[in-house]
Amino acid sequence: MYLRLAELRARLAALDGIILRQQLLLDQLQTDKRAVQNELQSFAYPVLTLPPEITSEIFLHSLPDEPEPPHQMCAPLLLRRVCKAWEAISTSTPALWATLSLDGDRLQIDNSQRFQTIVKTWLDRAGSCPLTLIFRGQMGETSLDNACTGDIISFYAARLRRLDLRMDLEDFRVLKDIGSFPLLHDLTLGLPFQYDEDETLDDVLGPGVFEDTSVLRRLTLTENAVPSFATVSWQHLTIFHGEAATMQDCLNVLRFAPLLTECTFCVGYGTRDVHSGGGMLLHSRLQVLSLIESDKFDGTGDIFKRITLPSLHTLRISSVDDLNDDGSFQSFIHRSSPLLHTFSLSGFYLGPDDPFMPGCLRFMVKLTHLDLVLLDIDEGWMEELLRCLTNGAEDFLPELQHLVLEGWEYPVSCYTTMVQSLYSRWGPPVRDVIANLRSFKLTLQPNTYIDEATVNLDSLAELAAAGASIHIGTAEHNYFNS
Repeated sequence: MYLRLAELRARLAALDGIILRQQLLLDQLQTDKRAVQNELQSFAYPVLTLPPEITSEIFLHSLPDEPEPPHQMCAPLLLRRVCKAWEAISTSTPALWATLSLDGDRLQIDNSQRFQTIVKTWLDRAGSCPLTLIFRGQMGETSLDNACTGDIISFYAARLRRLDLRMDLEDFRVLKDIGSFPLLHDLTLGLPFQYDEDETLDDVLGPGVFEDTSVLRRLTLTENAVPSFATVSWQHLTIFHGEAATMQDCLNVLRFAPLLTECTFCVGYGTRDVHSGGGMLLHSRLQVLSLIESDKFDGTGDIFKRITLPSLHTLRISSVDDLNDDGSFQSFIHRSSPLLHTFSLSGFYLGPDDPFMPGCLRFMVKLTHLDLVLLDIDEGWMEELLRCLTNGAEDFLPELQHLVLEGWEYPVSCYTTMVQSLYSRWGPPVRDVIANLRSFKLTLQPNTYIDEATVNLDSLAELAAAGASIHIGTAEHNYFNS
């Protein structure tokens, strides 16, 4: 027994020794840790040495392009969580808080008064900055009821520069008692839910809710909201984007808004009524026109029979099947004599007997950018285009600098002609009017294979060496590698 006691006492003493040594080692590690921490704290992160005004500017560039509902993992809330210095800078940068987006379908608020306090705190940080308010979803089906929404809009109406409302028609009643929007520059209205197409905003609120908006310059109508939905101050608008119920609505927008410089029509409903009444409409200010046709409507191209746009410099057309069936588009180009420098055509089929080219393109003598993103194309049409580019440099698109062809397959014969066309457009100016082609992009359908043994693209290396930007292949793979 005495021998066993001695062994235990020896073992205990050994353990005490090990613990002591480990404790001394731990103390040393703690000392080393404090030394490293002190040295680390002596360094200043470069970003923290920037002047606050520079940091504020960087913060502004961290905001999303399209405003989203507030989230802890997105600016500006995320910036406040990094450190105390950034919290102070972000809180004192008014422009970070000048936009508030709310989605009624995603809100989880159990107290309207508390929510209004949160909104007030957010927007008060914006100081005197003009405000942007965005309301989306069915507000009446959340705890953020219509009265709360109306109180928010009413309280800040005098400071609103942009207002985006995409709600159920009944939710628009929150605007009924709001007097005016004296600073409103940008207005978006949308009806994402089903409603009676004959019922307008004026029917719900009474006339003139947005009529007294003399500084309104940009109007977007989307998600079932058509031009007849709301009475606005059309005469001051410079930019319009939206849906149009009929071609007559398109003409009415151009007629009611004489100062428009940019316009997008997404034609989704209605019948061909463009022939009914009225003469030729001359719009002298419009510079940018985008025309999109949905599968619910045909006859969009008829609008070119009724308009003349002498100032047009950018024209984008998508999915308009009847663009030049009767030569109306070519007549429009000839009649307007616009100084077009950008022309984009997409979602379109060009057949062997299509009169669209070269007649229409030949009138675009100032064109510098041509984009053809087509559903399908006839081989003969393609060869004719390339032939005109090669042989008609003095009178066919003489100032073309950027050419994009996308969406179809090409026979080997077209590649040979294509190379000739590129070289003909890269030579010295003819009579000082032909600009050298600067970029060429040929995007083939996915999984398209080019037999490089049959199609020689190496001959384009000289053009690339001279500064040309060339892409020939699918969106993922460029067969031409300079």
